[in-house]
Amino acid sequence: MRGLDGHVLIAWDGTEYHCSDTISCPNCSHRKRGKNKTEYFHTLLAATVVAPGHNRAVPLESEFIVPRDGHGKQDCESRAVRRWLATHAAQYARIKRIYLGDDLFSRLRICRAVLSEGNHFLFVCKPDSHPATEEFRAGIKLDGNSPGPPLDKAH
Repeated sequence: MRGLDGHVLIAWDGTEYHCSDTISCPNCSHRKRGKNKTEYFHTLLAATVVAPGHNRAVPLESEFIVPRDGHGKQDCESRAVRRWLATHAAQYARIKRIYLGDDLFSRLRICRAVLSEGNHFLFVCKPDSHPATEEFRAGIKLDGNSPGPPLDKAH
């Protein structure tokens, strides 16, 4: 499943696997729904080896997103991915990795954490959440050898 000059692609994504407005436990996160309703839920960060042209994926260790003692804010994917790197990255040190993720991962702390491990990343950057990146991208002039129409005119 190696590609791109021998690199392995590891995709990160958060997923919710329990949600209830009546059943909860100390490990549940919570959110308000309406004025008086609270939902309790469990989530985790999934890490999966993927590769173009393969119809299978290899799951790696997950990182649970749970309330942490002494933290005023609820846990989140950003903290979970940094914990995942701190806990699991060393066991994959012999593998050249490229981490994949959605817009939630394209934040400075996560990018720095990946780079500090000597790895690479390919994260989505939505225009609304990354206006400076979008402004830079919109100003790029493609030459005649570039495939397809300019990005700002694509349908």
